[in-house]
Amino acid sequence: MALDNPLAFPTPDIYTAEGFPVTNGAPGMTLRDWFAAHAPEPKHERIATEQGADRGRNPHNDSYKPALRSEDQIKAQLAYRYADAMLAARKVTAA
Repeated sequence: MALDNPLAFPTPDIYTAEGFPVTNGAPGMTLRDWFAAHAPEPKHERIATEQGADRGRNPHNDSYKPALRSEDQIKAQLAYRYADAMLAARKVTAA
């Protein structure tokens, strides 16, 4: 796991009586996922701007060009951009 994107809810190390580590195989969500889940809802104007940029890159929705994104895809990508900015700000303040 990258140090700049740690687990959001790390669990303490748990060991068996014999001293072997206990793992559940699912580390859980990262801090980036947590930030993205709590990103503010983008305004309709921002979504329309993104859709306009998509149409500018592919006005006829040609299959050999990047596909037009749905509103939900745009919202998800904006949420992860927000999360990336939060991680970058966190790195700057930690330095």
